[in-house]
Amino acid sequence: MYKVFISERALILSQNEGISFPEKSGHMYVTCSAPEELALLIKTIENQPSIKEMTVFCEKPTKLFEALKSIYKIVEAAGGLVKNNKSEVLFIYRNGKWDLPKGKLEKGESMEECAVREVAEECGITPPELGEFLKTTYHTYEHKGDKVLKPTHWYAMRSSGNDQLIPQEEEGITEVKWVPKSEFPMILKNTYPNIAELILSL
Repeated sequence: MYKVFISERALILSQNEGISFPEKSGHMYVTCSAPEELALLIKTIENQPSIKEMTVFCEKPTKLFEALKSIYKIVEAAGGLVKNNKSEVLFIYRNGKWDLPKGKLEKGESMEECAVREVAEECGITPPELGEFLKTTYHTYEHKGDKVLKPTHWYAMRSSGNDQLIPQEEEGITEVKWVPKSEFPMILKNTYPNIAELILSL
């Protein structure tokens, strides 16, 4: 199964074995037998705000996902879900929303190196200790006329939490904050759906 957030709404590519159509408000279910149909489905989810999720059933989700990737310019990124000694999580505030520190992969960099570098740069902290790989999320956006698909590779990280937090203002970050789990509802009210999924998995 693959989940891609398009206009902050989920497009789910799922194998068609054991198809069921549970009643769910804002959820659309379709079948797709040919990759050529995918562009039309993407336009549907882009142009109909009432659709919160679209599940596309197909025989080969991987093949359909490769077809989806061919529609977009791919920009690889990596980031961190950073905890301190109090089990607080490090968040940034950018473009009016709470987010986790992440950024684009540079030439010659590994995903792990990118994730650690971006966290340190965006939050102004000592490079954190790298932990396990968590998951890859996918979302789309437009940039200078290009339709972009960004796979973001997320890693668990640890930091002492003793550094002064310095937001990377040139990247549009206005605040960096350690957030205890008790305050996650505040974050969830104003974040991106892929970030919300990561938070809810803690």
